Amino acid sequence: QFSFGPSVAFFVKDNLLLGINVPFSVVSSRFDGVLQGRTTELGITPFVRKYIGQNRLRPFVQADLAFT
Repeated sequence: QFSFGPSVAFFVKDNLLLGINVPFSVVSSRFDGVLQGRTTELGITPFVRKYIGQNRLRPFVQADLAFT
C-alpha cells in the first residue's frame, strides 16, 4: 500500500484555519506472489481547524469531512 495526502490551508480569522486535503492511495492485491489487482483512490477532504490560546505552542481542535 502507498498513500499520501497533501494539504493546503489559509487563516481566515485569528486562530481559525480553513483548508483542503487531497488523499491519494494505491493498494495492490497479491495471491501467492502474483498481482491480482490494484485499486487507486483519490479523495477530497475539506477541514476547519481552531487553535486554542495565545501561546506560541498551542493545541487545536479540527473537524474534517472526507469524500473518496
